[in-house]
Amino acid sequence: MKSMVDKMRVAIFDLDGTVADSDCFLEYFYRQIGKVCLGVDNFKMPEEMDKKIRTCTMLEAARIIKEYISIDEPEDKFFSFCNGLLEKFYRESVTAKCGIPELLLSLSKKGIRMCIASATQGRLVKIALEKMNLSTYFDFVISCADVGVGKHRPDVFLEALKRFGEDLAPSDACVFEDSFLAMETAKAAGFMTVGIYDKDAFCQDRLAAASDVYIDSSADFSILF
Repeated sequence: MKSMVDKMRVAIFDLDGTVADSDCFLEYFYRQIGKVCLGVDNFKMPEEMDKKIRTCTMLEAARIIKEYISIDEPEDKFFSFCNGLLEKFYRESVTAKCGIPELLLSLSKKGIRMCIASATQGRLVKIALEKMNLSTYFDFVISCADVGVGKHRPDVFLEALKRFGEDLAPSDACVFEDSFLAMETAKAAGFMTVGIYDKDAFCQDRLAAASDVYIDSSADFSILF
């Protein structure tokens, strides 16, 4: 019987919570917004808004937050502030998730081409990959901002297929994600799916249900081979 790796021609990876151990950034992000914009410590977003923000582009997230906290700040200025916080985190603090460098090396040796498809701005994704010493594994980076919609629709995954420049169907590609919403989208669009456990992600049961293979907290990727 063929393994999942034997079936895939290309792999599409999310960044935050999948390749990068970075979902903890949002807690820091919210605290900084609370301190700077509201003058309060330990500010947190309501759970439902937090769930939505985790699959948004930064621009969409900035709009949601700006509206929620009702600050009198030009949108472009607030967006720049949010991007600055993320860039600082990526340049100074981001690390790869357990098992990911080894997985990328193994896939590369199998000749599987890879990309990043993220809700995060492409420029910032590249900064994070450089910090983690992982950039050489990926052919390209595509952002939800490039297609104008978040991962509640499959546009970013389908555009990634086109950018590989081969005659590829969704069934030739595997999407690696920690977001249950993004994974459900990829699954419905016909992609192979690998769910990656992340301690900061919501609805692990839904993520597992939408995954052809679910990698739990043990980070044991050998099941793919």
